[in-house]
Amino acid sequence: MEEKNLARMKCINGRTQINQNDYMRKRKTANGICKRKKKGGLNDKIKQIEEANRKNETRKFYKNSAFLNKKQTQLIPLCKDNNGAII
Repeated sequence: MEEKNLARMKCINGRTQINQNDYMRKRKTANGICKRKKKGGLNDKIKQIEEANRKNETRKFYKNSAFLNKKQTQLIPLCKDNNGAII
């Protein structure tokens, strides 16, 4: 991630084709690493749920399965005036 950030700053400061290609390559590898880590974390969570189900630990099973079933919501951007009140 740090290499990607440095390449991004270099790309912004000196807009050349080499800098852009270097940044895009590092960005692609960084995104791939993040995807693999996220997928691995979800697979570990699924294994924990399956293990809890096999051991008849219903409390852990439902607690962990609720994590996977809940909807991921994004925060709504709010507009505020100068006083900090929501418009």
